[in-house]
Amino acid sequence: MKRLLDRGDSATRTARSRRQEKRVGGKRQPGSGNQWFAKGDVVLKELLVECKRTDKESITLKLSDLLKIKIEAAMADKEAVLQLEIGEARFAVIAWDLFDYYRSKNDD
Repeated sequence: MKRLLDRGDSATRTARSRRQEKRVGGKRQPGSGNQWFAKGDVVLKELLVECKRTDKESITLKLSDLLKIKIEAAMADKEAVLQLEIGEARFAVIAWDLFDYYRSKNDD
């Protein structure tokens, strides 16, 4: 998957990872998910979060990237979340079945 983040130096990447960890409220994955045993960027009890950031006006999302994140989360027995930061705006992208699950719980 093509990285959308500016690589920067090691200190910059570590600082960025710590900010992501704090914003998401979970635990940062070692190597930002580059280990076979620890995928994703941040892990919570039930969620595996992949974080993407850019200062540009847009981000390209590919189906293959979204499916990769969903598969990695399923292998960890978690739900997948894609956190997008475009400039100062932040979004969370989830699969429709997860949205539908929470929507149905709201109907009760």
